[in-house]
Amino acid sequence: MKRNILLLFTFFACITVQGQTPVRLVDLRSEHLDRPIGLDNPVPRLSWRMEDGRQGAVQTSWRIVVDEDSLNVVNGCGRMWDSGKNDSRNQLVAYAGKKLQPFTRYYWKVICSDMEYKETASPVSYFETGMMGMQHWQGAWIGDGITAENAEEFLTAGASHVIVTSYVFCDGKIQMDRLKKLRNAVGKEHLVLDLSCRKKDGKYYIVTDRWQRFTEQMITEDLLEQLAGYCDEFLVHAVDVEGKASGIEEELVRLLGSWGKIPVTYAGGVGDFEDLARLKKLGKNMLNVTIGSALDLFGGTMSYEKVKEFCRE
Repeated sequence: MKRNILLLFTFFACITVQGQTPVRLVDLRSEHLDRPIGLDNPVPRLSWRMEDGRQGAVQTSWRIVVDEDSLNVVNGCGRMWDSGKNDSRNQLVAYAGKKLQPFTRYYWKVICSDMEYKETASPVSYFETGMMGMQHWQGAWIGDGITAENAEEFLTAGASHVIVTSYVFCDGKIQMDRLKKLRNAVGKEHLVLDLSCRKKDGKYYIVTDRWQRFTEQMITEDLLEQLAGYCDEFLVHAVDVEGKASGIEEELVRLLGSWGKIPVTYAGGVGDFEDLARLKKLGKNMLNVTIGSALDLFGGTMSYEKVKEFCRE
């Protein structure tokens, strides 16, 4: 009888030991996001969660390492920041290392001690910084609220162009006095006119107010000719297909490609390389293009690298 009890006790003890879940560090986040891209916070908050199923389990310390090289982080080296061991239960910590640079990926991990003071390292995660201030911007500045009075501020901050819609197309019409004032303020070489449009009664009309309001201005070669003297480029979103990756607006592409006096960037509907080839053919290879959700960078199927190669041909 005693032998049976002993065997039973040993059996349950084995089950208990084998059933214990190892300590794991999971849900690594930067600014509460999983591997974010474009962070502008110079001191991003790093967080994690300890999984430990034992009764009374608690984190007793943490240490964070951050580096631009993922292999350094794997080996426990943080040249950007090594926090050192902190006897604390905190699982949300603000970055306190060297100054982060714009447009840079940083890898990090955390090493924590459990209630028995045994250390466990997390998998490596990362975050990527964004512009980190307007002084680092080198492209065209896209935004609402551009006027003749404030456009110069964006150029001074590093933008090459300002893009304008509602300021010029106001109350359903072209406000030529505003357009002239804007050109005089920054020069036509710094202006991009947004002629984003929607189809109505078989024609394409410029729309404003987040593409909800039709103006009286229909896109024609005469209109393009009239406005070309006031800007460096046109940006044309085909609003009815924008973001859908369901095919381009062929009639609009033909119109824009047949004119071709100054650069025109078309946006809307490109979902695969057949659309891209059709755009090149119908637009007579005269149009620039923007592609959004269809790119692999944003979860789509079109390789960004292959798109670049295609557009260079």
